[in-house]
Formats: sequence, C-alpha cells, structure tokens
Amino acid sequence: MARVLAVLFLALAWLLPLGSAHAHIGHGKQKLELGKRAAAPREGPRGRAAISAQGSPVRLVRAGDGSYVAGFELKNTGDGPLQVYRVAIRGTDDGGPKPPVGLGIQTLPKATNVLGPGESRLYNVVWRPDQTSVTQAYGHVIVETDSAAPGASEFDPPLYLGIVADRRPAPLRHILLIAILLPLLAAAAALAARLRPAGGERALRAAATVIATLAVAASAIPVATFVRSAGVEDGNDGVQMIERAVVGGVDLFLGVDGLTAPLLPIPAVLLLACVLAASDGRVVRLCLFGAPLTSAALLLLSGQSLPLSAVGLVGAALFASMLTTTRTGGRLRPGGFKVLVAGGVASAAFLLLTHYLARATPDVIGVDGKPLELVFALPDAAREILHGHASADFRAIGLPGPRGLFVLALITAAALSFAAPFHRAPAEVVTEAESSDAALAIGALSLVGGFVLLRFGVLLSPESARWGAPAMATIGVLTIAGAVARASVDSDLRGLAGALPSATGGIVWVAASSLTPQGIQGAIAVTIAKPIAAALFILCAGALVERTGSAELASFRGVGRSAPRLAFALVVAALASTAAPGGASFWGAWLGLVGAVGRAPGVAFALAFGLALAIAAHTRLWRLFAGAPNPSWERAPALEPFGGRLPDLRSGRERAWAFVLVATLVLLTLAPRSWLSVTNHVVLDVLPIVDPPGPTQVASRSPAATERATFPG
Repeated sequence: MARVLAVLFLALAWLLPLGSAHAHIGHGKQKLELGKRAAAPREGPRGRAAISAQGSPVRLVRAGDGSYVAGFELKNTGDGPLQVYRVAIRGTDDGGPKPPVGLGIQTLPKATNVLGPGESRLYNVVWRPDQTSVTQAYGHVIVETDSAAPGASEFDPPLYLGIVADRRPAPLRHILLIAILLPLLAAAAALAARLRPAGGERALRAAATVIATLAVAASAIPVATFVRSAGVEDGNDGVQMIERAVVGGVDLFLGVDGLTAPLLPIPAVLLLACVLAASDGRVVRLCLFGAPLTSAALLLLSGQSLPLSAVGLVGAALFASMLTTTRTGGRLRPGGFKVLVAGGVASAAFLLLTHYLARATPDVIGVDGKPLELVFALPDAAREILHGHASADFRAIGLPGPRGLFVLALITAAALSFAAPFHRAPAEVVTEAESSDAALAIGALSLVGGFVLLRFGVLLSPESARWGAPAMATIGVLTIAGAVARASVDSDLRGLAGALPSATGGIVWVAASSLTPQGIQGAIAVTIAKPIAAALFILCAGALVERTGSAELASFRGVGRSAPRLAFALVVAALASTAAPGGASFWGAWLGLVGAVGRAPGVAFALAFGLALAIAAHTRLWRLFAGAPNPSWERAPALEPFGGRLPDLRSGRERAWAFVLVATLVLLTLAPRSWLSVTNHVVLDVLPIVDPPGPTQVASRSPAATERATFPG
C-alpha cells in the first residue's frame, strides 16, 4: 500500500506545483510548522507516529530534471489525532552534521497538519545536486509530532529516517572497498602457490604485480576525483567517497577526506614496489604477510567507523611484526622484537582510544535513523568532541576525556612511526630482514603512525592538541636527534638506510606541533613522502649489499660511475629523506617553517635545527658517489661474474621497482599542487581552534586568506 501511495504522490507532484512551506533547500534554520508543542501529552486517545519508506536509509533516485527524489509516508497508528509539528532535514541544531546544500522536504500544498487515526501524509525528499559541488548526500529526516504512548507522561522522541543520494558512476560507488580487498587476492594467490610445484613463485610474482597495480589504480581514484572545494561546511562532515551501512547494529562507514585521500595510494605503491623487488624464494612470504598489511593500512585510512579503524590498526601492527620477525638460535632478533613490542603497545593504546571514544557521546543516530548506544562513526564522535558536547563525566586514563584521547593517540603514533623511544628499531630491522620485507613494513607503519598522529592527535580535538603541543615538539626533537646520532656512527649501509628516514619522521611531529595551517599541512606532506623515500632508500641499500656481498659503508665509493641508474635512485631517496630543496619532503618542511616562524618561533628554530642535523647526517652518503670505484671490487667474488664492476639496475624487475618509487617521489616533488591542495579544507575546518584570532594568527577563515594560509589549489 505504501508503494502505491508513494507512486500516486509522485504522479501528483509531477502535475501539481509543490508547496514550499516545508522545503529546506540550503543551510537556513528550520522552523516548526505549527508553533510550540505542549509541555505534556493530553489526556485521552493519543496519536502515534510511524514512518513507512522503501529501505533504511532511503536511496534517492535520479529524476528527469536532474534532481534526486524519494518518497516516504508518515502515518498515525494511534487511537487519537496526531499533530505534525516539523518534518525537515536534520541539521546542526538537531545534533547532526550540516546537510549538503540542495537537500530538502516537499509535500502537497494545503496538506493537513493533523492526522486522524489511521490517516497518513506523503512527503518527498529532494536533492538538487546542481546547487553544490559534492557528489553524495547523506543525512536524516527528522519528524517531530505530539506522538505519545497511552498513559505516558512524555512525548515520544523524534523519528529519524536515513537518506542517501549518490550521483557518482556506478563503478565508483564501492571503489574504497575494492581498493581494500584487492591486496588480499595476492595473499590468496600466495597460499595457492605454496601448494604448487616449481614455477609457482614466478606465476605468483606476475599475479601479485597485476593485483598491486590494480590496487594502486583503485586507491588513486579518490585523489583524482576528490572535490577539493568541499569541506565540512558543504555537508557529510567533509567526507567523500562514502560507503556506509549498518550491519548487526554496527555502523560500517568508509570514506575519505582531505587528510586520507592523498595518503590512500601509498600502501599499494609500496606493495607493488616490494613485490617487484623481492628476491627469489621470498615472494610467497611477502604476499602472505605484506598483502594483508597493505589491506589493513588501507582499511585504517579509509575507515570512518571506530571498529574498522581498530581492526585496521591492529592488523597493520600484527602483519608488520610477522613480516619483519627473524630468528637466530630460536630467539627473536632485536629489530623484529622491537617491532613486535611497538605494535603491541600501539594496538593496546589504540584499542583503549576507540573504547573511550565510542562511549564519549550519547544519543547518536545511525545512518539508518535508529539511535545507537555507542558512537561508531568517527565523524560523529569528532563533531561532538569538537563542539564540547561530550558527556560531562567523560574521562580517559584518568584525564579529562579529550586530553586522555590525545595522550593515547601520541603513544600509538610514536610506536608505529618509530618516533622516540622506538627510533632505533628501523635500522635494526633493515640489517636483519629481507630488504623488500623491511621496506614494506617500515614504510606502511610510518604512514599509519603519521596518520594516527594527525587524525586522532591533532584534528580530533584541537584544544587538546594545543595543550599537548610541547609534548609533540619534544618527541619530534628527540626522534631527530636519536636518528641522526645512530646514523652518524652506523658503519652498516643498511642500518644507515633505516636510520636516516627516521629523522624525517621527527619533522612530522615538530611541524604538527606548531598548530598552524601550514604546519599541519606540512606534516601531512612529509607523512606522504617519507614512506616512499624510506622504501626506496632501503631497497637501494639492499641492492648494493647484494651485489658486493659487503654492508660496510667504507667499502662503497664511486657508485655513480659504475651504476648511474642505481646511484640516481639513491640520490632521489636521499633528497626526499633529508627534506632538502629538490626532495619530495621539502614542501612539508618549508610549510612547517613558514607556519611556525610567526606563531611559534621556538618550534621554527627546532625544525630548522633538526633539518640541519638531518642534512649533515646524510653527507655520509657522499662517499658513495665521490671518487673512483673501489679497487677491491675487482677481486670481490660476488662481482666476478660482472668482470669486477658494480652492475647497474640490471633486470626488468629492478628497473621496475626503482621506476615506481622514483616516479612517485618525482611527482610529489614537481607537482605538489596535484596532491597537497587536497588537504586545504581539512586544515581550514579546524583553523579557528588551532589558530585562534590574535596578533600571532597566521591566517583567518576568509576566502582570500584561504589561498594564503594553505597550499594554493
């Protein structure tokens, strides 16, 4: 019956002009239809409100005029009359996010506001996407009436109906889920390869290369199609590429914003390069553990639900530990043991963080319109904490709630990104594990750690970030100093390749601690570039050690003459690792310095001093390129098949992994606008809190200042 009524209403709506008394097109405050409701229900028979719709949430369908429309029925199921006070799109005044512009309610003109027993009223939800730049509309219809149960002393709570409209092409509507699941096909292929005879590994490498390439393409689509002009003010909490459903009472929510969109392709790029670089006999292990690590990292980056975030982070920590674990005499070697400990610490801290966060804000409405006892959607929790709506008694680890969450985020980020006191682990892992395994694990964990610092440490509660900024700066300075000290004395080329990028990781912490738009954007930029630089550095060092049979730094010189392509890749990695001009991390360091000079001179000094230390530590690599090739190579058994000369990138696979990583770093260096401008709005949305008005304010929220405050897009 409801379907028949809805069809009839749509037909009437096509023939008759629709009333606008109940329309909400835009962001204006919605008015009650008929004054204020009484303080308590009346005596006698009472009306009861019920909503009938096709599905929950209701999916709006494209109409002939380009708008998206869906109908629903409001019915009185009680024994008395039902007064309708308001039927509108839920907005910030109702505790929800700002709805996208162009979303509103329509009903027939002169429709009655009082429904008798058994009577119903039809409404249309309409979205006009030509009024906004966003490609999706998520929200709720809120219905306020005098509905009350027989004998009750209070009115029933408002009714909510979830609504969704998506104007993206059908193949892109599940692109995030596809990107997350694709790497798992490589893990499945690895399981199959273990059951096959000789030749299975070659087929596995080919299959994994194709799968990883598809994963890179799928994860790059959100960056390419991201609407850079849309932020929180444009609706959907600033999240795009949304894939959302309630399963078993849990709100499962995928999506990206300006922080996660440019980070998303990095795990897949690392997987592709490491599959190509893995030595014979190691491809199965890399796919078994590295492919799930990639999927877990993608799940954490795109997951907007706390359960998904927890699964992603714990999975990334677990599989990275399995990938880097090596044994000597039945005992774990130090590097793998430290990664295991760091992963355990990070997992425990993050599970506590999500536990507290899920209980921080009561009365959350799910995407299907039903109230939830726990907060599952991260944007809901972030919005409530940002606006100070968290429970008054909300505390975490003995601190006021937001500050406790900030401390847990710092612990998680420090452990995963190898910040102090975990800064020694990468150098040890690189010397112990296979180069491809170490490159994938260190790169993925660095990315995940930087993401946790920025998402849950800085952007979740900017007020707490201001309180904890000195701690962020201190961790960053200690990380830079510790990594540089290790790199200054390490005689192992592989250890040097593991230690030097850790100094770049410290720059993320120092830049973020300035809490300026440029500083936060600079931290994002370094977080993107550092994993690629670290992986390229580690793979180049591993290739040199494999060729010569020696890891001693003193034995390497003249590489540029003997192997110019390999030397060029090493130079690109070193430039990106130092954040020097010409390197992919330079834009992040420069933005951090620009933002900190006026607002936090101490941070600016620490950042400049840290950059100088990192550049000085990298000068040890100069001996690899200066002078004539090492004469001892002519007698080295490992180089005998090559006539005593150091071979260049010799196979198609070696040239392929070098090209993948070098091309990515060159793109980050030469075309920063293509990826860095994506982050503008996510920074500006928290600007009034992290950078309040005053004599030291770096920028205001005005459109003109937007161009000056962030990377021009």
